[in-house]
Amino acid sequence: MKLFSVSKPVSADRKIAPRDTLKLKSALQRLGFYDPPEWGPLTLPIWR
Repeated sequence: MKLFSVSKPVSADRKIAPRDTLKLKSALQRLGFYDPPEWGPLTLPIWR
């Protein structure tokens, strides 16, 4: 099962495209591992 696809590998020590950040956060939210703030998910990586 493919949850989402990103343009480059994702890790804490890499720059991540804003679109990929939103895809990652959306997938984590669907799985129950991310609760976005009231104003919606930001394009900033989670670990920064």
